Amino acid sequence: MRRSSITILLIATVIIGLVGIAYLTGVISFGNGTGDLQTDTNIDGGLRPVPDTTIPSSLITFEDALDQLQQHLKGTPSSSNFTLHYIRGTDLDIQGRAAHWVFGVRYDNQSVLEYFDAPGWRSVSWEGAAPEKEIVGGSFVSPKSLIERNTGVLFASDPKQEGLIKRIDLMNGKYTVILERQGTPQTFVFDAGSGGLIP
Repeated sequence: MRRSSITILLIATVIIGLVGIAYLTGVISFGNGTGDLQTDTNIDGGLRPVPDTTIPSSLITFEDALDQLQQHLKGTPSSSNFTLHYIRGTDLDIQGRAAHWVFGVRYDNQSVLEYFDAPGWRSVSWEGAAPEKEIVGGSFVSPKSLIERNTGVLFASDPKQEGLIKRIDLMNGKYTVILERQGTPQTFVFDAGSGGLIP
């Protein structure tokens, strides 16, 4: 027998031996029903990370939306000194997170409505007169705090807090909150600074 044939035979024997050892130790399996060679990823004693099956929420906190607004306007030279005059959140949960936020801003003698939701921003010219009073940071309670402080008022007839907060508006120093229960809207007005109900 030639030397090259002996070398090939030895290499083939080594390869078959290694495959056999791998099969016996479970690193490679052949019996997957398809005939494909598979590598077994479960070689860590059976411990695998539990997949996260929670669906990410598309609701956005007011604080995150406001931060995004500042970042969004930061790249616009004309808006470096914008002022905020109107805030609206729609379809809120009881933590004050909304599906959509709208910010009414002024810069360069123009008024613009900035719409923000999960996909991003869009800007629309604000037709008509914007509220004169500027919304200054620190001069009002956050939507979350407003809801927390007034849970007894907002959900007095709904102890399970299943009523949907359709909308929350802030302008001219007042919050207007619109709830909807079984198709019936209810409106509440609060002082934006104190969070107290205005009868």
